[in-house]
Amino acid sequence: MKIRWIDDIRREKILFDPNNQEWVKHIEISNEFNAYWFILIQNSSMPGYYFTSVNEISEENECYVHLFVTDKTYKYLSNLNYVFKNLEERLKGEEIKIIYVEFISSLENLFENIHNNFTCGFPEWKSVVTLLEKPLCTDEKIPRNNNSEFNIREYVPSDEENILDCLTKAYITGLSASGEKLSELNAKKIETKVRELYIPLKNENRIILVCEKGKEFCGHISYEINEESTEKVAELLDVFVLEKFQSKGLARLLSQYGEDVCRRRKIQKIRGNIVSNSENEENLLKNLKQSGWIVISKVYAKLIGGNALCQSH
Repeated sequence: MKIRWIDDIRREKILFDPNNQEWVKHIEISNEFNAYWFILIQNSSMPGYYFTSVNEISEENECYVHLFVTDKTYKYLSNLNYVFKNLEERLKGEEIKIIYVEFISSLENLFENIHNNFTCGFPEWKSVVTLLEKPLCTDEKIPRNNNSEFNIREYVPSDEENILDCLTKAYITGLSASGEKLSELNAKKIETKVRELYIPLKNENRIILVCEKGKEFCGHISYEINEESTEKVAELLDVFVLEKFQSKGLARLLSQYGEDVCRRRKIQKIRGNIVSNSENEENLLKNLKQSGWIVISKVYAKLIGGNALCQSH
């Protein structure tokens, strides 16, 4: 496998499609973070880019690699050793704590093959997140809430502490999935950072709904609205149901009401993710696909801690 570093992916006419919204989105991301583009060549070409950034919650230096995979290139994912060695050279002198590799494909049925080929060659990498999106149909109607025991309503200021606590737990779960071992001190630091990031909790670009039983807080769903080049997208920040209220269908109920609000706000698409290795990951993914969600990428992570990015094969 060879690697060719390029100055501007937009000059690669065979690979770059200016009418493809996914490409436009990644061009915007790469420009924002001063990313470096490259093309991997082994019979077929596989474009990608990487950048380094400080995680706004953990405050650790991290590296993010994005690879665009097709039905012609997924078979090469077990042979990325040369790529990681090249990247290791470029990152010399930078104190990178963790590296993420995100495999992106427009072919949803490829992701099982992507997972098998990559983890076959690099079993030391952990699957951490599956990213999904759902186009919103404007004529879809919200189901009637037949569970009179629970009520869905809009956020009010008195909900702030409960929601910040949920967001903190969600971040800790995500970091743990990537292999981070969190001490009590780290957990407290994350709580402080979540507060800095999300207070004030409510603004014009956030949609927040709360589920309650009587006056008791049961959970919430929160979105962040992003105005992209040609469409309005809502990122699902968190859907969280307290443990004592789980297994009652409340996450689904919150999602249905949240999507209805998104439609009324003229949002065309929502995006979210599933943390890997959770107990109900497989069932959750199955249910989401049945309700119109599509897998768009999978993310893997490896803690560096002074170790090489790749193993000797």
